[in-house]
This record gives sequence, C-alpha cells and structure tokens, in this order.
Amino acid sequence: MCDLIAVIEPATISMIHYYLEKTLSSTPKLSDVTSLVGVGQAMRLLLSKEVATKSGQQTYYYRQNPDNLDRPFHHRRIDLTSERAQQVSVLQTIEQAQELILP
Repeated sequence: MCDLIAVIEPATISMIHYYLEKTLSSTPKLSDVTSLVGVGQAMRLLLSKEVATKSGQQTYYYRQNPDNLDRPFHHRRIDLTSERAQQVSVLQTIEQAQELILP
C-alpha cells in the first residue's frame, strides 16, 4: 500500500480504496483500508494532513520519506519515480491540488 500511496499521493482513504479495488483480485473493505493506513502511520511510513474543503475537513496521506520512491517495498519492477512524475504532472494542472503537493 505504501508503494501505491507513493505514486498517487496526496491520497484520501477513499482514493486508496478505489485504487486497491482496481488492482487487487478481491475487493477490500473500506474499514480494512482505514486500518492499514493507520498501521502505516503508526509505523511512521505515512504522514497525514488535514485540509479544509467545501464539504468539510479531508485527510490526505503522504509517504513519510521522499526518498522511498527509489526503494519500493514490494514491487521492484515498477518504476515508482516515473509513475510519481506522471501523477504530479496531472496534479499540477489542478489548482486545488497544487497546495496539497508536498515538496
């Protein structure tokens, strides 16, 4: 999951759940995704940031260490740096997303 978040960050629980549904052969429960993200935070692998949105507060999750794009957790064949660059290029075109992109 940390590899996924490293590519799609900033990501909400619902975004993480959506991408996991699309990549796994079984559908994870939203509560399981929430728990796993909590474990990632407890292990200091993930950070969170509260952001005020039109619909209220939203929590976004980020990778703890910016260098972990060079060291994927489980998928050595995925070029996380290239995948992240593609994701950021899209986020940079969305005004609301620009403030969420961490350096």
